[in-house]
Amino acid sequence: MRPEYVRRVVERLPFDTLIDGSHPSFPVLMYLFRFRDKDGEKSKGRKVKAFVKRRSGRGYVLYAVFEDGSEVDWSWQKALGMRDRRSDVLNAFRYEVMQSVYAVRDGHTLGGLVVTDSGAATERGDVHVHHEGEEFSRILDEFLRMKGLRLEDIELEDIGRGYRLRDRGLAEEWRRFHDARARLMVVSREEHVNLHRGERQKQEKILF
Repeated sequence: MRPEYVRRVVERLPFDTLIDGSHPSFPVLMYLFRFRDKDGEKSKGRKVKAFVKRRSGRGYVLYAVFEDGSEVDWSWQKALGMRDRRSDVLNAFRYEVMQSVYAVRDGHTLGGLVVTDSGAATERGDVHVHHEGEEFSRILDEFLRMKGLRLEDIELEDIGRGYRLRDRGLAEEWRRFHDARARLMVVSREEHVNLHRGERQKQEKILF
C-alpha cells in the first residue's frame, strides 16, 4: 500500500467522527492497524469497532476504538515503516551541518570549559547548541520548499554510524542555506530544555 494513497485517505477523514464498518475507508484503516499491531501491543485482545481522527496541535492523531469503548492512538506511518525513515532523513540533514554547530561550540571553549551565551562556564558534555529564532525544522522546511523536494524524495548514503545525503551537491547547498539562516546559541542542557518548552508554549497559544 503506497504512502501517498494512505495519506490521501487519512487526510480526507472528518475529525471527531467514528469511522466504522459502513465507511469506505474502514477496510484500509483496519488493514493498517492490524499490520501495525502484529504483536497485539495496541489491541491487547480487544476487538476494533471503529476509528476516529482527532486534532493534535497543527496535525492529527488516529485512534482505534474498541467494542468496550476504550481507545488507543496508533500511527499509519509506523504501520508502513515510514517513521524510522523520516528520522533517518532528518538526522542526515543534521549531520550535514554539524561542522557549523561544532565551530560555534568550539568558539566558546576556554581550556576545558565552554562559556555559554549567558556567561556560565559549563562542562563540554553539558553544552548544547540551540537554533535561536528560526528553529532547525523551519529552516529545513524552507530549504525543501525552495528546492521543490519532500523528505520522502531524499536519498541517503550509509556512513556506518548513520546516514548522510547521497547527493553531495544538495548537501553543499543545504549547508550554505543553513549557515546563512541559522542563529546559533551556546546554552547549557537545562537552558536548552527550557528554551524548547517556552517555544512549545508560544506555539500552543498561537494555535488555541
